[in-house]
Amino acid sequence: MSKDKYSIIRKKVTDISIVKYPIISFLFCIILITVPAVAFAGGDGSAENPYQISNVNELQNIQNDLGANYVLINNIDASATSEWNDGAGFEPIGDYDYRFTGFLDGNNYTISNLYINNSSSEYVGLFGFTRKNDGLLIVDLRLENINVSGFTYVGGVVGRHFQGEVNNIYVTGNMNGDSNVGTLIGYNSGNVTNTNSNGNVTSNGDYAGGLIGRNEGNVSDSYATGNITSNGKHTGGLVGGNSGSITNSHVAGHVIGDSNVGILVGYNNGYDGNYVTITNSYATGNVIGNSNVGSLVGYNYGHNSGNLIITNSYATGNVTSYGDRAGGLVGYNHGYYGGHLTITNSYATGNVTSYGDRAGGLVGYNHGYYDGYVTITNSYAKGNVTTNGNYGGGLVGYNYNYDSISHDSYVKIKNSYATGNVNGHWYMGGLVGYNDAGGVTNCYAIGNINGNDYLGGLVAENSGDVSDSYYNKETSGQSDTGKGIPKTTIEMKEQSTYTNWDFDNAWFIHGSINDGYPQLHNFISVYPPVSDFTSNVTSGVVPPLSVKFTDLSSKEPTQWLWDFGDGNTSTDQNPTHTYTNYGNYNVSLTAINDVADDTETKIDYITIDENIICMAKSIGFNDSSAVEDSTLTIPLELLNVSNGPIQTIKCDIQYNESILSLESIDSGNLTSGWTVSKGINEHSITLTTSDSELTIQNESSGQICNITFSVVGKSGESTELIPWNVDLANTANLHGYASSKTGIFTIEAPGRLSGNVSYNFNGTNIENADVSLMQSGNLIAKNTTNTSGYYIFTNIEPGAYNIIFDKPGFYSEEISVQISAGSDIYRDSNMIITGDLDGNGISADAVDVNMMMQASVGNLASDRYFDLDKNEEFADAVDVNMMIQASVGDIVLE
Repeated sequence: MSKDKYSIIRKKVTDISIVKYPIISFLFCIILITVPAVAFAGGDGSAENPYQISNVNELQNIQNDLGANYVLINNIDASATSEWNDGAGFEPIGDYDYRFTGFLDGNNYTISNLYINNSSSEYVGLFGFTRKNDGLLIVDLRLENINVSGFTYVGGVVGRHFQGEVNNIYVTGNMNGDSNVGTLIGYNSGNVTNTNSNGNVTSNGDYAGGLIGRNEGNVSDSYATGNITSNGKHTGGLVGGNSGSITNSHVAGHVIGDSNVGILVGYNNGYDGNYVTITNSYATGNVIGNSNVGSLVGYNYGHNSGNLIITNSYATGNVTSYGDRAGGLVGYNHGYYGGHLTITNSYATGNVTSYGDRAGGLVGYNHGYYDGYVTITNSYAKGNVTTNGNYGGGLVGYNYNYDSISHDSYVKIKNSYATGNVNGHWYMGGLVGYNDAGGVTNCYAIGNINGNDYLGGLVAENSGDVSDSYYNKETSGQSDTGKGIPKTTIEMKEQSTYTNWDFDNAWFIHGSINDGYPQLHNFISVYPPVSDFTSNVTSGVVPPLSVKFTDLSSKEPTQWLWDFGDGNTSTDQNPTHTYTNYGNYNVSLTAINDVADDTETKIDYITIDENIICMAKSIGFNDSSAVEDSTLTIPLELLNVSNGPIQTIKCDIQYNESILSLESIDSGNLTSGWTVSKGINEHSITLTTSDSELTIQNESSGQICNITFSVVGKSGESTELIPWNVDLANTANLHGYASSKTGIFTIEAPGRLSGNVSYNFNGTNIENADVSLMQSGNLIAKNTTNTSGYYIFTNIEPGAYNIIFDKPGFYSEEISVQISAGSDIYRDSNMIITGDLDGNGISADAVDVNMMMQASVGNLASDRYFDLDKNEEFADAVDVNMMIQASVGDIVLE
């Protein structure tokens, strides 16, 4: 198809002089007005009602209204364009003078087999030139199997994209041009988001890219696959030349170029204070070039205060260079006249082969010149480096910091490493071939080094600063010092080797990661697990004991293996296990993930006590008169007797300073009388008084009979269980100590005191006496003693006081006291205590606790006393020695 007639008319109108031919001009204006607008399938071109495009002719007619809105309503086969315009094909929409500023919604439809062939034209593509000050320009469009050729600014979708956003575009096909050639866009300074291409690019000049030939805008979430071949400079698999930003993008393809050749970017150029960034991006495939060749970037150049940052990016392809400066990530990293270059958190794994000088596993030539600042941090290289020239390094071939009298540069490598082998002629180093006035800190290398001369396990030749950096003297075959510290393989895998290294934030070392050598935290996605666990209980007094285990492992384990120590295991994360026998059990948990496993074992973690524990409920003594030769029946309970029968029970009774002994109640006497309920062996023992002169009376309340039992178990070892205090009232309640030892507990209480003050005269407390509490001459409180002779005070600070007692008409007296925790202080079970009953595994809060504590008031006169009421608070937080009494009925057994 030739140019449409409306375009021709428009061209002719512009060529006719209105002044010279007013009538003709008027007629043409009439024609333009009366000829109907370009035919589309529908719509009026507004944003609300865009023109509808259903075929390739309507697609071509977009050029007649470059500012309108368009939408595809179906797939379009553009095969016919190969016959249009005498073989030149489809005419690009818009050019430098008439730019497309509208909006095209591809509506996720496909334009296939588009053909453009004009090797002498510029601004070549579906759109020749696009510009939109703000917002979306072309979206949701697929171009498949297209064939586009032009001279410069050649792209499958746009030749020159000046402003606006291109979003969600997919392109396949072949692109040919001399310069600024890309499968998607030839030259971009707008925004490109979520685009991808799969095509081949051939260029005879500069700036050829698999997605974009030259980029000064922003590229994000995009990728390209295919092969790129150029005879010029600045050739890249994604972008040929970049002065903008590339984020979350990648390329997979093969790239061949002359100089400044990279699989992702050929030429990364920052200048005049701008920021050029490559972030979270990567490249796979192979690259071949003559000079400045890198798997990610060929030439990374910052000058005139330009800032170039490569971060969180990597390359895996192999690099071949027939000239100088080849690197696994960057061929030439060059900061010049205030250029600031940073490579951080990045790596390369491909092999580097060079037929020239300055070859490195990460960077071939790291160069700061005339105030250039060039740093490599938290990065590594794992590929092998082979060069037929000089200056080869596992990480950097040549690290050059150029300073002059008036200009200071800075070239630094820190927290980085290399593992590949290095082979070449002169100046071959495991990390750096030649460190020329640069800095190397906290780095290491383990590769094998081969060359003719000037070799080093870490650095081959050094005129700069190398500190806290190491190399493997066994794998490298080197033993030089002064430019790297030699260590054995075992030492290289021990954290203690690396003094002054930050293993909290920068480095991590574990046998399952990086073959046991230090790895940088930024490159570890899954850490080895660290096993730990707890449980709801760890001890009991009688089986069965149910234990709920809880996994506390860190670093995201995905599997768990428990060993409960009794022959049982579990793979649940938080299992419940029941122990059915007495004993001490070691418990272990192995936490597992894709990286490693870790086992935590706790020795004697679960304990089920095998000691025999004696408890009694009450003694019934109901005879109303004094008795001689009477009997006392004690209901006795024994726990934990599954380890064998009881051999003997001995009972000693002390009453009114007399001792009755009932020796050797043997097991035969016990066997027939036992009953078992919930693990408790119950039996009754009858004790008979044999001393006719001993009278046990129930009439004198407060008479105490002390009974002590000892039980001899199967092992023959005797265990004294309990001292019992029995009050011989009509019904005596017998309380057994849960422990025969004294527990140490901590009581927390506020710092103020309450209590009673009384005045005693000749053994009688005086009531209605005026009591004044003074401190430093100030009246703190005043009251009158009650009918019991007490004055009650509350909320008093501990300290020194004067107390004035005044009984009108009787006497008056003043005394000095030091009020603190009082004597004979008693507390009931409402107190909060913490601790464990010593030796029996019962928690202090599992029993109804009564306790007694003795504390001195101090400095009281002989016939006066200060008594804190038992229901008030303690003055301080103190450690208390207590005898913990537990009523059997209140003990809770889990």
